[in-house]
Amino acid sequence: MEFFQNVFSRVSSQVLVSHLEFLVKKEKEILAEILSVLRELDQRDVYIAMGYSSLFDFLVRHLGYTKDQAHRRISAARLDTF
Repeated sequence: MEFFQNVFSRVSSQVLVSHLEFLVKKEKEILAEILSVLRELDQRDVYIAMGYSSLFDFLVRHLGYTKDQAHRRISAARLDTF
């Protein structure tokens, strides 16, 4: 993190904003892909074969999401569209 702070302190505000816009776009793309994979894992009950009692349990204990993060992702993944 310190490396990025050092690099970011040397670029113009315009470059910094442009980079943030790029990252936000990537974040949205990655989140959509994560939700698609979660939906498929949920449909296949993959987490049960791995010894977890629920998708929620898998997200919290295996992937390290907080309870709130896990709940939001499961809710979004189970929507018809996201």
